[in-house]
Amino acid sequence: MPLVIPPNRVNSAFFERLAAAVYREFLIREVYTGAAPGEKPVTLVEHPLYGEALPGDEITGPVYYDCIDDLALYAGLAELSRYVTYQRRLVERSTAIFVTARRLEGQIRPMAGARPLVRIPNGVDAAWFIEKAAGAVRPQALTGVPGPVAGYIGMLYSWIDYELLAAAARSLPKVTFVLVGPIVDPERAAALRSLPNVLFPGRVPYTEVPAFVASFDVCLIPFRKGPIADTTNPVKVFEYFALGKPVLSTQVAELEPFAGEGLLRMAGGEEFVKVLGEMVREMQPRAGNSGGTTVAQRRRAVAFDHSWQVHVRHMLNVMAQRGR
Repeated sequence: MPLVIPPNRVNSAFFERLAAAVYREFLIREVYTGAAPGEKPVTLVEHPLYGEALPGDEITGPVYYDCIDDLALYAGLAELSRYVTYQRRLVERSTAIFVTARRLEGQIRPMAGARPLVRIPNGVDAAWFIEKAAGAVRPQALTGVPGPVAGYIGMLYSWIDYELLAAAARSLPKVTFVLVGPIVDPERAAALRSLPNVLFPGRVPYTEVPAFVASFDVCLIPFRKGPIADTTNPVKVFEYFALGKPVLSTQVAELEPFAGEGLLRMAGGEEFVKVLGEMVREMQPRAGNSGGTTVAQRRRAVAFDHSWQVHVRHMLNVMAQRGR
């Protein structure tokens, strides 16, 4: 996406129209102007604000909407009702729609009409992830970190349950909690900063993510209850699975099938702390085993089933059926 002032940081229809105009000029200049005679450029967009940007005669090729998150996440501080309108326009303009989660599918289906609506979850480059982890040394930020490590990789945003993590860190003082990623909600994260067994390495390049995940004994997905937990299909679960790691998640709807298959554990509140303690104790006699060879292998198999290569082939097949 082109660089603009984020329109969702304020509640301003003017900023949204301005951003949409920039997006539109970007598409015309970068995609449509360079098309050879007879070519039909294909537009694949994720941001619902493209519903405001796309109308017009210049954009004539197929448009595909890849809906990857709840609409409230994009709206931010802006009026949600305007983003509902943008998304509806985008759906109506689309040749087909992709969604990453079942509940997103339920939200989009009433407005999709006869347009194909295809659920394609998130994924991971499993082979690359495993290769990078195999050749990695322990990250410098974790040098000298004592005891078992419970780790999280990703945005430290408002959907993280900081209070739950603080309770777990206080109850399990011998466990080091490593939260890797940019802190976008510093006020709520402040309660964790004073705890001696909590570490914030900050944002790291993606090439370093496999080394961090390899250093975790238990991988965490500590999302709060709400629209994000209801609609997200977390990329990080496939990154964790690529290395066969044990995973503890709060109640995230898209992860329930994996919990049912015994590939991860799911708990909230006091039960989350209890289960994490059990998982840490289970890991101790066989450190590095990733929770048992058979289960670890099943997790890796899921990661390969959800490789980006598999998902992109699926998307391209849908596009081919629709005449690009």
